Amino acid sequence: METIKVNDVEITLDKEGDFKTIVKKRADRSLEHRGEQRGIIWYLDLAGKRKSVLCDPTPEAWHKRWMQLRDELAAGIQNANKASLNAVAEEALRYREKFVGKAQGIRPQSHQNDVRHLKRHILPELGDQQIHKITVGDINMFIDKLMLDNYAPKTQRSIIHSLNMVFKYAIDKGFVFSNPCARESRRNIKGGIGSRDGYTADEVRRILALEMPTYSRALFTFSALTGLAANELQGLLWECLDTKSGKVEVCRTGYRGALQDTKTAFRVRTIPLPPSLIALMREWQLQCPSPTFVFPSALHTMADQKHWAGLLKTLCKHAGVDFKGIGGFRKFYHTQMELDGVPASIRKYRMGHSKKSNVAEQHYTVTDLKMAHSPDDAQRIAGRVLS
Repeated sequence: METIKVNDVEITLDKEGDFKTIVKKRADRSLEHRGEQRGIIWYLDLAGKRKSVLCDPTPEAWHKRWMQLRDELAAGIQNANKASLNAVAEEALRYREKFVGKAQGIRPQSHQNDVRHLKRHILPELGDQQIHKITVGDINMFIDKLMLDNYAPKTQRSIIHSLNMVFKYAIDKGFVFSNPCARESRRNIKGGIGSRDGYTADEVRRILALEMPTYSRALFTFSALTGLAANELQGLLWECLDTKSGKVEVCRTGYRGALQDTKTAFRVRTIPLPPSLIALMREWQLQCPSPTFVFPSALHTMADQKHWAGLLKTLCKHAGVDFKGIGGFRKFYHTQMELDGVPASIRKYRMGHSKKSNVAEQHYTVTDLKMAHSPDDAQRIAGRVLS
């Protein structure tokens, strides 16, 4: 037995016998298998009521959960299983904040998105509920509300991703044993990804055939012939662009006016440039007002994607092309590589995609990398859209 004090109230943890297991036969689906064996820890809460929490059926897991429970009680969380989503979300954000901006840690943008989604959308709807009582049905109803409020599928996924983060933390800390936000459990959010097609070769040709400033021509041609994402274009520096060797090193992104590391290690890559694009970028470098950013704002600082979208919308209107966003050039680039028969491994490398669908880890042979850095297919793509 061990007794600790919280606000002058004694709390007793039962440590007799150190470890024992029980067989929980539950009718609900919160456990993957009925009759699953679990460790159990008994304790007295602030009201003096005898309660219990479960853990994995090993002495090591029991001891770890017992120590966690002790800290939770000392912090004022009386019963982990009955904590509200508000309480768990607050603790999860506080825990994750320690790793923001650290090497191999959490990107500031991701943390800010989680905080915003939780405060604006998730907690006002679900925050008062006890986290262990939130079901897949509750999550599906929440997704329905987001859809009825006309949030785009991409935004819906981002919000659910933040909620999923809280449940993953809750599982790790023993608040719950299942995740109703898991993709295999909740209803799939349709649309968004892949719903907006990329530009066709004819559309890109018509856009680039228009009269426009060198800035716009360099920006949209570079986007179409390298497949960089908009935030990668924002964070592109002249020091990363080598017009002599004809390559661009992608190693940073832009976010709200600040440079930051790429989203994942897979996004760090080298992309070959066709000769026609190299010539255009040399011409633009002589005119560019910024010695730092390749595509700067009017104030010579990091550009705003909304400004780019406005420029592209105007060009699309004059070219008689449906506006598909800056991302439409990225999809165009990937489609053209497919048409050229570029292997999937090289396409994923160039796009900065992980190889989750086929390979657990990213491995490229010397032959793969030589082909990935070859300008041959890049020149073929350029030939289809540049006159």
